[in-house]
Amino acid sequence: MAEQNHKAEELQAEIDIISTRYQQLQQQRLESSIIGKRIATLAKKNKLEDHQTISNDKAWHPITSEIDKIYPRFYSLLKDTFHPTLTEQEFLYCYLHVFGFDGNDEAKLLGVNPDTVRMKRSRINQKRPEASRKETSLRDFLIKNLLK
Repeated sequence: MAEQNHKAEELQAEIDIISTRYQQLQQQRLESSIIGKRIATLAKKNKLEDHQTISNDKAWHPITSEIDKIYPRFYSLLKDTFHPTLTEQEFLYCYLHVFGFDGNDEAKLLGVNPDTVRMKRSRINQKRPEASRKETSLRDFLIKNLLK
């Protein structure tokens, strides 16, 4: 019995290592994608022109498509976790938030004030399951709970 427990523990450790490596590869793929590089470049600029922000449906499509390719179940898990409380704009924000930009860069990309981003994060956090609110940031919650 002890030997079986030991083998089970070894297998679980191996699964954890593979899962962690897979998540790292997903993040690398996201960052090295065309859209990932493009919005990272835009986030580094001091100021964006209106046409450079991601404030319209045409600008969001490449972002949501890339996330859906890398994390195929993201939308359905997001919808299952938050349904029916998230607005469409909040869904889109969650997609952007997976990229890991800070609030100022997200505000720049969205063409809004950083306080607006903080408020958006706060509203989404309030809609998260109660047990997860204090233990992790919104991004960590999205990655750990929805992108495994």
